[in-house]
Amino acid sequence: NLAAVLSQMPNTIGVRPGMEITGGRATGTINTVTEAGRATLVAKAEVAGLAGVVDQEKVSLSAPVQTTLRLSTGEQGARLEGLTVNAPFATVTASGDFQQIQYQGQADLSRLQAELGPFVNLGTYELAGQVTTKGQVSLEEDVTSVAGTLSAQQLVLTAADGNSIAEPQANVNFALSVNKPKQALAIQDLTAQAGFGTLRVQNAVVPTGPNSPAPLSVVVAADNVDLSRLKPYAEFFGALPRELSLGGVAQSQVTVARQENLYRFSSEATRIQNFRVEMPGEEPFQQPQVTAVFDVAVDPNQKTLHDANWQIQSPQITIKGRFTQTSQDNTVKAQGDVNGTVDWAALAPLASGFVPGQLSIAGQRPIAINFTSVYPADDPNGLLAHLNSQASLGFDQAAYMGFDIGPTELDLRVEDGLVTIAPLSTTVNKGKVNFAGSANFRQTPAVLTTPAALSLAQGIQINEQTAQTLLKYVNPLFADAVRVSGIANFDLRQMRIPLGGNVRTGAQLEGTIAINQLQVGASNILN
Repeated sequence: NLAAVLSQMPNTIGVRPGMEITGGRATGTINTVTEAGRATLVAKAEVAGLAGVVDQEKVSLSAPVQTTLRLSTGEQGARLEGLTVNAPFATVTASGDFQQIQYQGQADLSRLQAELGPFVNLGTYELAGQVTTKGQVSLEEDVTSVAGTLSAQQLVLTAADGNSIAEPQANVNFALSVNKPKQALAIQDLTAQAGFGTLRVQNAVVPTGPNSPAPLSVVVAADNVDLSRLKPYAEFFGALPRELSLGGVAQSQVTVARQENLYRFSSEATRIQNFRVEMPGEEPFQQPQVTAVFDVAVDPNQKTLHDANWQIQSPQITIKGRFTQTSQDNTVKAQGDVNGTVDWAALAPLASGFVPGQLSIAGQRPIAINFTSVYPADDPNGLLAHLNSQASLGFDQAAYMGFDIGPTELDLRVEDGLVTIAPLSTTVNKGKVNFAGSANFRQTPAVLTTPAALSLAQGIQINEQTAQTLLKYVNPLFADAVRVSGIANFDLRQMRIPLGGNVRTGAQLEGTIAINQLQVGASNILN
């Protein structure tokens, strides 16, 4: 009586929370016969009528699950003559002696989820596709090995919001062995091929127990990974915005090793050919080749990124970074630096994807950033609240929303979470802009403010583009205006810009805009 049995151990088999098993019966028979001089045991089992109620809805299996097992013994030893499992959603067969057992199986993922999903929690995604597998299991005294293939056709994964990804064909070849005394898994070969490329692990060792003497040694190789075909996966799992286009072919080898309590991930052979990032309506960011070197150590017990060293290089960009993080007595210490040289003209198309309007920027400049922070481990805002940092950035010229900006140098300093932007001055549209600001990272959200009233802009020449992008929000006179010209001054009395997701609705600027020699052509409001 499955209703009685499963009600006593719902967590043992993972019954879905809230599920009440109301029906079902497991029956079986065992017989012995003699076939070809061998004593054969024949066992049959069936689960039928499995039913339940979840969320006040009745559910049940559409057909019984049937199993037949045939074991024989003779002068040559025991043999699995046959094992057959038939379910509404899958079929499995196996046979062989107890040194080598051949198996094969197939499953319909959508039917599996439809039949078992109401009873057992199979995750939040909707599954579809056909899966087939075949292989061989080898049984020795200390080692169990398995080798075979797994193939998926028309695989579809659908999220609760309706977004989905599809893979027409995916194949996995594997050859694995488990050494029980050594508590180690040896991966002779694990190769996965899909539409975006090939992932491969060979000659790897993974310890399977806390006292295993085997060292962790894994090398993961990615061959000819097409980023444009990998992009839907990153988009589906929320790693990249939907409107961003990605291109290029990647090759990589990543080594995974363990050092005491640290897991270390490193690569000296990661490169992308013809790397391309593009946002709609913007110039693409393109580099003929991008190479990356990294060495990262993670402490899973402390849940910290212990240390990281990395370098990214292309014909126009070279950036190196270092980061360390340690935890002791509920106190976390983090420190690092980023240094390099950037050709802003190459990077501008990429930056344009993250700001409204089109940004043009030029100049080859060094980048230098360093930071440290010591904070309580249980403070989610502790890293920023106790941050100490220095950063310097600069460019030769930029154009944005009708403003032509001259050479600019930005120096930023953070002391225990208090941010200071040193006074800067630059030319904009043949005029002058002055700025200085501060923010307090101890507050959530932090707010960028000016220390006092200042003359933000003097003698700025306005044009049709500046009117359409900015001035129309100041006065409807500039809406759809043409042939706009004039000289503007902006005296800023107060500024508060939240450094967070509500910047569009939470920004506050108070001041006076004065425009001399203003000339405006016809606009809708004037007509």
